[in-house]
Amino acid sequence: DPTWYSTRLAQVKGVTEETTTGVHRLYQMHARGELKFPAINVNDSVTKSKFD
Repeated sequence: DPTWYSTRLAQVKGVTEETTTGVHRLYQMHARGELKFPAINVNDSVTKSKFD
C-alpha cells in the first residue's frame, strides 16, 4: 500500500536516531522542510548513557 506511511503520519509524535548517517539525513530533511515531526539526536543527548 503506497499510502501506508502518509496515512499514519499524523499519529507519529516524534522519533529518535542514534546513527551518524541517520542523524545527517534528518538534518537534511529538516533543511529541505521535509521533516514532519520532532526528532531527537540521541548522540547529543546529555542522558545518552541511559539510552545505551
